[in-house]
Amino acid sequence: MVFRRAVKTHQAIYRLRLLQRTFLAEEVPTILTDDSPNDQSIELVEKDVINAQSRIEKLFVVSLWAEFERFLRTYLQSKGTILKTVRPTGLGEAIYTHFSEEVEYWKPDEILDFLKWNVLTCNEHLAGEAKDIYRYRSAIVHGRLPDKKIYPNYAHTKLSGIIAILLQKEEDDQ
Repeated sequence: MVFRRAVKTHQAIYRLRLLQRTFLAEEVPTILTDDSPNDQSIELVEKDVINAQSRIEKLFVVSLWAEFERFLRTYLQSKGTILKTVRPTGLGEAIYTHFSEEVEYWKPDEILDFLKWNVLTCNEHLAGEAKDIYRYRSAIVHGRLPDKKIYPNYAHTKLSGIIAILLQKEEDDQ
């Protein structure tokens, strides 16, 4: 990481070059502009780097969940278009419109349970793991301390696994 390398560089001119155009804050900390960094300044920057990395990981999981949830809602709405075929067609359109709007308010836990019992029957554990990711996401966005840490790679693997199953089942049924 640039900060770690810059902090350990003893000559100020080289340290500043490493930090040039690298901004995680509006100002370069004064501890980095001294001629020789001390152990305390290195520890402070190391802490900042670790905290920044942790925040980025949390926000990445939040972002993954948001994309996953939008996929699920859009997927269900597209599956619901069959409601438009209900006769009389005016009734079918009205039913679909209502369904499509209501899907936006369904709780993620309910959607995952629905999928668990209908589509994820061979991988039911994925629904539970996705619920853990959802609880983690909720804790982060509401400023609470999560029960357990969820890493971005784990979240990506589990959520994309569910998407892959949904898309594969769709192909298998055609």
